[in-house]
Amino acid sequence: MVDNYSNSSKSSSSSSSKSSKSRILDLVLKHEGYRSRCINLIASENVTSHAVRVLLASDLMHRYSLRMFADDNANFYRGTRYIEQVVEYADSIARELFSARYADVRPVSGHICSLAVLMHLSRSYDSIMVLSMDAGGYPGYINGYMPSRFMLNVHSIPYDHANMCIDVDACIARIHELKPRLVIIAPSVITFHTPLEGIARACRDVGSMLVYDASHLLGLIAGDVFPNPLDEGASILMGSTHKSLPGPQGGLILADRDDGYGLRDYIQLRVIDNPHFNRIAALALALEEMREYGRDYAMQVVSNAKALAKALDDHGVEVRKRAKDGKYTETHQVLLRHKHRDRFVKMLEDANIIVDSMLRLGTCEVTRRGMKEAEMKIIAEMISSIYHVDDPVEQERMINKIKRDVEDLASRFNSINYSYSLLI
Repeated sequence: MVDNYSNSSKSSSSSSSKSSKSRILDLVLKHEGYRSRCINLIASENVTSHAVRVLLASDLMHRYSLRMFADDNANFYRGTRYIEQVVEYADSIARELFSARYADVRPVSGHICSLAVLMHLSRSYDSIMVLSMDAGGYPGYINGYMPSRFMLNVHSIPYDHANMCIDVDACIARIHELKPRLVIIAPSVITFHTPLEGIARACRDVGSMLVYDASHLLGLIAGDVFPNPLDEGASILMGSTHKSLPGPQGGLILADRDDGYGLRDYIQLRVIDNPHFNRIAALALALEEMREYGRDYAMQVVSNAKALAKALDDHGVEVRKRAKDGKYTETHQVLLRHKHRDRFVKMLEDANIIVDSMLRLGTCEVTRRGMKEAEMKIIAEMISSIYHVDDPVEQERMINKIKRDVEDLASRFNSINYSYSLLI
């Protein structure tokens, strides 16, 4: 499509330049073709429905709305009557889905949610407690990143590595000792739930706030297969909207108080200017989909993760387990070990099986495309075939074979009208 401006400004262009091929269109088409032939097991990614994609391309992508600076409290920009309703509705359905008293859909990423909360709810030289990276924590909260910019004193939350969860008793004792301003639980690697009631009670005892960054878990929480931290005593629940929650890339902040601890007014112009209203509309539709199908979807995500982990273990792939009961996972994530991790990740990629460099496998996208336990067994067999090959010549032969099998499987679960979708 060529707009009027392009017609007038480029009227003198030669016919050859008009018909020249777009480099960026070529790259995007190549990307989409390539990824359609892959099985994606990245735990941080998902796919939206066709309907959500349509809203991302709506007229809302061009528009502003800002209810500030006008004496009569009118919107600084005009023509926004439906834009404001879109935002209000998105907030309302988020409150409903997560049993929250406050919701804010404006943050454009999970990281922006983190910035907003740290900027507003802490002051320089406050102490905060966070999960360290070796405990599966999000690296943005550790020293050298966001907290350092705000001159915060960072302390690690005690962690039980054998059972892959927070050491609750040690954490409670540490909270009473430090009296931190914030206790931020932000698991990027999470396979099991940690009961939060005692931690939340300790926070209240010393005047701290419990903040839970559920970037990886929002879809499982919305689907009611993972406990809601707000129900367990957290003050703030936030995270990315595109991991286990199958929405567009963005962020969401929820709270147990109607005023959101003052976040709504604070965020405007301090953290966010234009919140991308096409994204908000698309997020609202994704939340509607979760209200309709979220329970079934989330249950299948976890069931697929358990099936994938067991099948991998049965095929001799080293899967991390919880010490106390030998279970693999209660979430969308499966954690593997390999003595040559980087080489193994690259071999999988060569076979069109996409994982992250941590060997943290996720079942969100394959579930969204309609795969179930039977397909998890097939995927596990593919992965194990590569896992157990050491000879370079045999590796190349095996990778080529598995790549053909992957492309065949992907082609059977590659419909644009993904499962659990509200079609328009």
